[in-house]
Amino acid sequence: MKTLYLHIGTPKTGTSTIQYFCRKNDDFLLQHGLCYPDLGFRFPGIGQNRNAHFLSHKIYDAQKNRLFQEEAREREAGFKKLEKLFDKQDRVVISDEHLWNEKEIDEMRLQDIRNRMAKSGVAVKAIVYLRRQEQVIQSYWAQQVKEGMQLTFSQYIQQEKYRYFQLDYQKRIQVFAAALGRENIIVRCYEKEQYQGAEKTILSDFLHIFDIALSEECKDSDILQNTSLRGIYLEAKRLLNRNPAFRTKQNFSVKRLLAIQESCKGNSLDRAVNYFSKEEREQCALQYASGNESIAKEFLERENGVLFYENPEMNEAGNNFTLQDMADICGEVIAMQEQEIKELKKQLEGKTLRGKLKWIYHKIRGN
Repeated sequence: MKTLYLHIGTPKTGTSTIQYFCRKNDDFLLQHGLCYPDLGFRFPGIGQNRNAHFLSHKIYDAQKNRLFQEEAREREAGFKKLEKLFDKQDRVVISDEHLWNEKEIDEMRLQDIRNRMAKSGVAVKAIVYLRRQEQVIQSYWAQQVKEGMQLTFSQYIQQEKYRYFQLDYQKRIQVFAAALGRENIIVRCYEKEQYQGAEKTILSDFLHIFDIALSEECKDSDILQNTSLRGIYLEAKRLLNRNPAFRTKQNFSVKRLLAIQESCKGNSLDRAVNYFSKEEREQCALQYASGNESIAKEFLERENGVLFYENPEMNEAGNNFTLQDMADICGEVIAMQEQEIKELKKQLEGKTLRGKLKWIYHKIRGN
């Protein structure tokens, strides 16, 4: 039967990497009977690889009023494009992690998607990756620090800034199951130990769902998108965020810190940092233990109810970097930026005014 696969995340489970890979290797996927389409939508602040965003996109006018009719027209346009695709394709996958957290994607909206596709003889299945909730919370905080947040992890927890995110996996999955059918929910775990495929990566696991194996002809199958800052490099960014110049989402310091982090792999500063205390981590795990057990039994047919296999270290929280360590890191960021400015100035030397303007234009556009 023709099938539309909705890859709904969850966020912080390699969704950007999967989306980037599928877009980059759309011809390879087509050769194996799987279509990852570019539906032509472009949304501000949303990567082009997220081809399912039209299902949850919100539109506002200049006065911040929701334009519900325009949103409906946009969804309708997306459905028509999908229906046309299925004239030639049997399997189509679209992806957007926002579908998981967006509360408006409720049972009624999902039933509408199912009914709409059923008119074209197309079944709808949802693919969801799950990760330990305590790891997700820590990852969410790290992402927000990367984008400008100044809160320490303790402050973040105390203020419950993570409450927007749907961490009760059982409750959220049941919404999708009620609308699409339990048999149409594909649950995977974001753990290397549980990945399928010869490579044991998130990509080999995702492709395994469709009985496709990674091949040497695949492009950028080893590239991770949305690389995270960690340890001292993340703490340096958090401290730099006190200055408004460093709080923009696309900030030059992130690129520099990631480069330093990559070049320092394996040295004394390159170590994982656990921001939860042992007690906090245990309490968080306990909060979701019952729901996770139900998912393991119902959707993965595991009688023992074990959803996650990996046992995270339960060591005490630690972020003990010295002032000298921080000064060295920030100094490297400044030195790298200064060096690039010098190189850019050198590239401009000798150019005509017309050439300079053209060069600056391409730099601004990122070409």
